[in-house]
Amino acid sequence: MEIGTRILQLRKQKGITQQQLAEYLSVLPQTVSRWEAGGGTPDVMLLPKVATFFGVTMDELFGMHDMERIQQMVLRYSVLWDEKSFEEAMHEVEAGIKEAVADKAEEKRQQLLALKMHLLLQKGRQALKEADKIADQLIEETEEATNPLHLAVRLQKMQFDMQNGKAAKRLRESRKAFEEHPDMETLQIYFWALEESGQGAEVLRQQEHPFVKQMLKGTDENAKLVWEILFYGAAQEEDVAFFEEHFSEYENLTKNLANSKKSVNGEGESNCLQIRFLMACLFKEEGMQEKVEALKPVLLREAEVLKSREMLYNHYVDQIQAL
Repeated sequence: MEIGTRILQLRKQKGITQQQLAEYLSVLPQTVSRWEAGGGTPDVMLLPKVATFFGVTMDELFGMHDMERIQQMVLRYSVLWDEKSFEEAMHEVEAGIKEAVADKAEEKRQQLLALKMHLLLQKGRQALKEADKIADQLIEETEEATNPLHLAVRLQKMQFDMQNGKAAKRLRESRKAFEEHPDMETLQIYFWALEESGQGAEVLRQQEHPFVKQMLKGTDENAKLVWEILFYGAAQEEDVAFFEEHFSEYENLTKNLANSKKSVNGEGESNCLQIRFLMACLFKEEGMQEKVEALKPVLLREAEVLKSREMLYNHYVDQIQAL
């Protein structure tokens, strides 16, 4: 809508004469008449005064409806990607939703909900991009030294990529890296990629890999970690037999490690809580309730070590009691 046509429309709605508007703006009535006839437009410096005179926003002065204005604000965030634009657009969307609910304008409410979803998705993509850049920086900075942060960041980077449609590529790369340079880092990354892709069966097949076999023969934390990865793969495949066959071996390893730590520094807890809980959940899925009930007292006892971490302790106790 042309600005002159909009001024004419607002003037008629408000019952204002051309003379009155002209006096307020300090222009001739003929000037207002010319604007309304399409023979020119007000100077840009006059537009805020015109909007104030009619009691409308600048958006409304230009004939932009609420939905159009909100859509433009959402579009602005999609271009600028700044926090202020996001907050302003989200504020308008949520205010519009409340108004639509009050007016029982169902179609408008749905359109605004779709805009809110779009905003949140855009925000998520932007956050993911920023986190991805940080991950690349940290991977580079921690690669040279034996920094425990390096593996954690690489795994997080893998998660970013897999969520961003690169699951197949990252799985191929992690498999190749493990096959060419089998060590605990490439093993964990490859196993994690398999599990994230829902390939628990392939995780279990890696028991036959020479490096994995060698790790499982060990009596250190690496052996414990490899067992835990295999148990998670078995849980994905609902392989009860794997748990029943190997859990006692894992439990003995855990006890020996705890005793070893205690003998060195006086600390050490034998705790198989996570894997035992996985086993109990699997038993429940298979309708093996007697075995679940037999595990509950042990699980609750093992959960006691988490009492100093109240939220985690309460979470586990709730989950165990719900079995």
